[in-house]
Amino acid sequence: MSYSFYVFIGLMHRLGVMTYEIVGLEKLNRPGQLIIANHPTLVDIVFLISRIKQASCIVKAKLWHNPFMRGPILNAGYISNGDPEQMIAECVAWLRSGGSMIIFPEGTRSIPGKPYHFQRGAAAIALQANAIVTPVTLTCTPSTLTKTERWYQIPERRFHLTMHVGDDIPLDEFAGISPKSVGVRRFTQYQQDYFTQQRELYKHDGK
Repeated sequence: MSYSFYVFIGLMHRLGVMTYEIVGLEKLNRPGQLIIANHPTLVDIVFLISRIKQASCIVKAKLWHNPFMRGPILNAGYISNGDPEQMIAECVAWLRSGGSMIIFPEGTRSIPGKPYHFQRGAAAIALQANAIVTPVTLTCTPSTLTKTERWYQIPERRFHLTMHVGDDIPLDEFAGISPKSVGVRRFTQYQQDYFTQQRELYKHDGK
């Protein structure tokens, strides 16, 4: 799957549909690593998987009933969000076994101009698995394939996608909080604040 997406991104680049920039790629592709990312555009997951080998991710339960999608999803070993408790358990087991995961804490694409609203799943998984947590900030200019745009609404000029890989987030501060639910809530808020700051930073930088 990673190679297929790598070829797809390369084709889009060669055709002049998009350009891209990656900063900090060397921080990825480590065993037991949880990559958390913001989700501005439909291309995000394709771009991330194209650069992260053998990464698992969470897939909407309804896609498991799609005859065209079910096979590739099963072969890739992706995890359904149909049962939240089972989903968390499977993600934790995968990370503990040395696998890597990509999770969008928002659970869906961002709404342009609206504040982030993160779900608690990513924080719960990270703390239970005691994973390496690495934030990735994605920016797309001009706005493309957002939650408020149709897949066929392509901008007149090619879009530029940038991936900034941040430093690992230490979990000690959150793992030691009791009860655990409070630690999960605080870590979720930390993620939300982090990506809000990153969005403002790169907006001012014009990236």
